[in-house]
Amino acid sequence: MPDTARLFRGHDGAWRWRRYSANHEIIAASSESYLHRLDAIENYTRVNGEQAPALAEDGGNDDEPSTAP
Repeated sequence: MPDTARLFRGHDGAWRWRRYSANHEIIAASSESYLHRLDAIENYTRVNGEQAPALAEDGGNDDEPSTAP
């Protein structure tokens, strides 16, 4: 199973992302939160590169994504 990635909103309403390995361990995460969704996506791409897994958007509003990969 390949790496996966999630985009989600924290309790504060700001956007964050996390990248998971095939065994569901967090291997990368945003170091800050973003007011705008597109800023979080741009940061994810900048950090992980163009070949990184596509972000799956989590509609939850929580500091932890509501669905683990």
